[in-house]
Amino acid sequence: MARTALELLSPGMRLTTPVRNASGVLLLKEGEVLTEKHLRILETWGIAEADVDCDGGGNPAANAQAAFLREIMERVEGEMAHRFRRANLANDPVMAEIFQMGTRRVALQRAGRGEK
Repeated sequence: MARTALELLSPGMRLTTPVRNASGVLLLKEGEVLTEKHLRILETWGIAEADVDCDGGGNPAANAQAAFLREIMERVEGEMAHRFRRANLANDPVMAEIFQMGTRRVALQRAGRGEK
């Protein structure tokens, strides 16, 4: 299972946990294989990330892509953690959001170039 940013999700990936909106309303159930329509739903409801299966189930190509993206995200989070080492991310929601946005942006740039 890998928590994956919306921008990195693609059709064929399988959800490992249900996706709910901010009010707790179920949008997509666990085990659902993502389609373009699902991705539009997530974007419409402002869902920033979802848990997807990178080890089995769903489309094998999508799972391989998810695993690749997970590696990129993990590496970028480590690099960004160094830059944010003095910020109290656990108690400062603004800094935590800036950290997440920066991590997503760098990961997307690297994924687009095919590097890790």
